[in-house]
Amino acid sequence: IIVALLTALVPFIVLVFEIPLLAKEYGLPFREISKYLIFWITGFSLFAFLLNLTREIVKDAQDFEGDQAYGKSTIPVAWGTKAARYISVIILISTIALLLIAWTGFIRDTVTIIYFCLMIVIPLLFVIFRLLTDDSEAGYRIVNIVLKIVMITGLGYAVAANLILNNMMR
Repeated sequence: IIVALLTALVPFIVLVFEIPLLAKEYGLPFREISKYLIFWITGFSLFAFLLNLTREIVKDAQDFEGDQAYGKSTIPVAWGTKAARYISVIILISTIALLLIAWTGFIRDTVTIIYFCLMIVIPLLFVIFRLLTDDSEAGYRIVNIVLKIVMITGLGYAVAANLILNNMMR
């Protein structure tokens, strides 16, 4: 949880240091759009938190035997790998639901839904399938790799969003 929280706080560093400078530079017009900036940063932070939390749980499940031998208190050791897998699946389903809510409630463009589906949702559905069907160390390794890729493509959406916004302004 601590690693996931610290990862989620990284985008907020931008918020803490940049918003006062942007408000000073642009004044009132910036204040009108600052709520959107806060929304975007909160969305990226939540995405980072949920995926990192899931990845940490999966890594702990992968290292179950070693953690158990050394007396570590991880979710898989305390509650079992089956519970850890189900917790991970619930977090991933929540992540997918939040992405779809963000799209339907705020974003609503074709490029975004295609990006979300191809780069995030489909890989997360694959991860969910693997978590529900494969309890092997190799299965956890594959899930871990796919989650890393999804985290990178999730960050890549910042580039996609910039392109979308620039094209909308023309």
